Amino acid sequence: MKLEHVEIETKWNLGNEIEKTRVQQLLKQFGGVKKGSRHEINRIFDNINHEFELNNNILRLRFIENETKAFLTFKGKPNIIQNLKHRSELELAIEDGSTMEIILGILGYCKVTEYSKNRETWNISNTEVVIDELPFGLYCEIEGKPTDIKNISNLLGLKDDQIESRDYAYLSRTLSKISGDLTP
Repeated sequence: MKLEHVEIETKWNLGNEIEKTRVQQLLKQFGGVKKGSRHEINRIFDNINHEFELNNNILRLRFIENETKAFLTFKGKPNIIQNLKHRSELELAIEDGSTMEIILGILGYCKVTEYSKNRETWNISNTEVVIDELPFGLYCEIEGKPTDIKNISNLLGLKDDQIESRDYAYLSRTLSKISGDLTP
C-alpha cells in the first residue's frame, strides 16, 4: 500500500542556546510569527519482534502537557534526497490518549522508548519552522516544500554540516543507552 501523505522536512542540530537564540532572532527579523510553545511526551511503540524499528518505521503516541487528547502517528521509512527527508506520515487525533495506550498494549504493541521535548512553533512564508529542546539537544526543523525549506534555511543561516538525518526516536534510544535514561 502506498501512502499519499508525505512529509518533507530537514532537521538541524543547533548545538547550543546561542545558536537557538540566533535562529529565533532571525525568524522575528524576517517576519516569522511565533504560533506557540508546548511540552510534549512522545512514546514510541513496536511489537515484540521490533518490526517497526527494523523497517525504519515509527508508531508514536504523542501527549501534549495538560491535555487528555493525544496524537497517534505512523511514519514510514524515510527517503533522503538532497538533505530533505521524505516520509509517509499519517496522524490521528485521539480524544483519550491513555485509553489509546491501553489499546496499543492489547494489540501487542509495547513502549520501546519515550522522550519529552519543548516545542516552539513558528510560521514564516507559509512554512512551519519548529525549535525543539530535548534532553539530548536543541534542534530546528523546517517542514514544507523543498524550495521553501532551502530558502528559509539559507535565510536562517543553517548549514549542511548541522543537518541531523536521524529521528528523535532513534536519538533517544541511542543516547539513552550511552548516558542512562534521559526522560523525565
